Amino acid sequence: MTDTIITIGIADLHESPFNPRKNFVDTTLLELAADIRAHGRILQPLLVRPRVPPLFAGDADATVGHEIVFGHRRFRAARLAGLVEVPVMVRHMTDEEVKRAQISENLQREDVHPIEEAEGFQALIDEHNMTADLLAEQHGKSRSYVYGRLKLLALCPEVRKACLAGEIGSEVGLLIARVGGTKLQQKALSDIKGRNGDPTDGGKRSFRSIRDLLNERFTLKLKGAMFDIEDEMLVPAAGHCVRCTKRSGNAPEFEDLLDDKGSHRWSHTNTGPDVCTDPDCFDSKKKAHLKREAAKLQEAGKVVVEGTKARQAIDAYGKLKGGFIAVTAVRAELKKVAGDKKPQVFTIQDQRTGQTVEAVKVADMQAAGMKSTAPAPSPQHALDSEARRRQAKEDEANVKREHERRQGLFKRALEVVQGRERTEFDMRLIARYVVSQMDYDDDETLLEAYGASDRNELTERLAAMSAFEIGTLMLAVAMSVNAECHYKNAAPAEYLEAVATEYRIALDELVEGASTPALAARAPEESEPTGDDQVRDAGPGAWPFPRTGAETKKPRKSKAKATAPSAQEQKDEAGSAGAEPVLQAAWPFPRSITTEAA
Repeated sequence: MTDTIITIGIADLHESPFNPRKNFVDTTLLELAADIRAHGRILQPLLVRPRVPPLFAGDADATVGHEIVFGHRRFRAARLAGLVEVPVMVRHMTDEEVKRAQISENLQREDVHPIEEAEGFQALIDEHNMTADLLAEQHGKSRSYVYGRLKLLALCPEVRKACLAGEIGSEVGLLIARVGGTKLQQKALSDIKGRNGDPTDGGKRSFRSIRDLLNERFTLKLKGAMFDIEDEMLVPAAGHCVRCTKRSGNAPEFEDLLDDKGSHRWSHTNTGPDVCTDPDCFDSKKKAHLKREAAKLQEAGKVVVEGTKARQAIDAYGKLKGGFIAVTAVRAELKKVAGDKKPQVFTIQDQRTGQTVEAVKVADMQAAGMKSTAPAPSPQHALDSEARRRQAKEDEANVKREHERRQGLFKRALEVVQGRERTEFDMRLIARYVVSQMDYDDDETLLEAYGASDRNELTERLAAMSAFEIGTLMLAVAMSVNAECHYKNAAPAEYLEAVATEYRIALDELVEGASTPALAARAPEESEPTGDDQVRDAGPGAWPFPRTGAETKKPRKSKAKATAPSAQEQKDEAGSAGAEPVLQAAWPFPRSITTEAA
């Protein structure tokens, strides 16, 4: 049947109760209303269906008119613009057809909120017998993407509200959703604010530090767990750890944990397929194991110290405290005491590791007339204070001498290099330092662009790079700092935009979908190249050595010679252009040379 296009009064239109889109941004809605007001009409008709009485028999609020299927945002904007009627396309549709069409259409929107997208996926699963894997296939998404979106529906109301309001990004929302129930999520949000201060600062550094923080506090490695991870009867309700859906290797939304790419080289994040993502369950199994082991020891006639009392008797390093001393340290003394006078031996269960240590109370030893001396200190602690003072004084003198040596070497080296042009050796050394000092949050984009697995591989390639290639690498380092965006309040991409402006890079396609206003605002207009532009586009040049004056396009030098122009070349060029100051290619120490006109 051909759809009919007619004009209907706004008063006769009703919003669909099935519309998955619940949030409309006021700013964009007002902008659309202003555009409609300027044109005096809606350019694209709404899709509506007749409110046929049989379809609304059980609806006490049902009224005659038409129900909007597509175009709720245009409808609201038209009402704000003061229109009294709008063009619509009428189509007869059932409730099921409307729901499916709205969900599918909503999922295609570029500005759909991740939580609304998740609700759409869940609706298709609930009402159309679909699976997450089938959704991923039909919508061209990865499994981890769909499972990650669905996981957002597990957010507690407090975090969900913050995510919808834009106070935290959906990426952070997913990290919080993965930690467990309401209490854990609230604790996670509190920990994030306590560590980062402001989770909306717009920088990817916040996202990655948040990811590492939550990984550290809310995930645990199954390898080395004190309990048997394959024991299904330890906590029957939890079952087998290896087959558990909360094990990272079985949960698509935890795909990022399957390797350690992007992790800080000094971080202690839990990665790999055997990571437990339910700390409450892990803790319950740990407690059940400790309780079971304590019962076995008691059956064997041991006097067991467990729970809180055990924590008070043994510290985080496994050392006894609280008036206990290890039996191994006083075994000889114990052998001298016979009968009822012998102190009671306790088996203390370390609540952190599950290991046990046999100990006696110092007070019981003293009551039995025994010597209660502590174990002999290690050789390091046996050093007398005078020897330690002498060693500290010697170390201080050595450090002072080394500092003076380095200061002298730096000053002399600076005098030498300032009088010479930069070489490929210099550039490689600088690049090596720049790459090594990159924040670990910034290196992922750079490594991917260069096809390197890590910084070491990229640094090793410097030996085969020309000066031009090394310079390009350092420029790429600067640009990579701005190469990611994880929040709507993203920090300005100052380095990227500076390069785009300097090299007049066309941003038309990028600006259309840009999320940062600054990027769109700085898009350069297309224009005919000027003399300076021709110089800028005249081949690889000698970046990062700026050139001024009238320079002509020259053939590109070989890699071995692709360095900055020599001082004599610059003087010749300056002479042909008049008394123009030229920056000598002695980067990073540019010097201005004023030449006289020939």
